[in-house]
Amino acid sequence: MYFDQISLGQYMIGLSNIFEQTDCPHQDALVMDIFRTSRPNSLRMKKSYSDLNVLDETDRYLLGHYFEDAYIIDKQSGDDIFHDDFYGDPTCGLISRNNDWAVIAGEHITVWKNGKGVIVNQAELRWVHSLRTKDQRIIEILIDPWADHSAIWTLDITNMKFQKVRDFNDYKDENVTDNLTW
Repeated sequence: MYFDQISLGQYMIGLSNIFEQTDCPHQDALVMDIFRTSRPNSLRMKKSYSDLNVLDETDRYLLGHYFEDAYIIDKQSGDDIFHDDFYGDPTCGLISRNNDWAVIAGEHITVWKNGKGVIVNQAELRWVHSLRTKDQRIIEILIDPWADHSAIWTLDITNMKFQKVRDFNDYKDENVTDNLTW
C-alpha cells in the first residue's frame, strides 16, 4: 500500500476492518507500530503542534521539540523540514529574521542553513544554556553557567567559526535559576 495515495484515516479504517475479521491480541500496539514506522515524520506531524515545546518562531517556521527530538516546521505546509536528536531536551533555539538559518542547542549545537543541518559536538561547546543574536550573522552562546567550563562564545553563521569571548563565572557558586544576566 502506498501511503501518499490514501489518507491516514482511510488507512487506519482499513486496518481496523482487517483486525475485526481476525483475532489479534496485540492489534492496538501493532497499528501504532505500523503507523510510527511506515509514515514519514512530515506526514505524522502535519498541522499538529499542540505538544511541541516552542523554542522560537517566525512568520514562516516553528522551531521546537518533543522531548529529545527537535524539529523545524514549515508553518504553511505543516511539514517538518528538519529533525535532530539530542541527549536530553534541547534548551534553546533561534531562527533568523529572514528565515535562512536556525540554531538548536542543548547537549550539542545544531546549525540549520541552506536546507541542511550541521551538528557541532565539541566538548567546550556542550551543554548550552542560552542563545541570543548579536546581529543578523553572529549569535552568542552561553555554556552552562554553573559548570567548570562555563563561557560565552560567538558563532558567525556565514563561515561557521566559533570564538570564545570569555569565561563566565558569574553564577558558578550560586543556586540554579532561570533569571540570569549575561
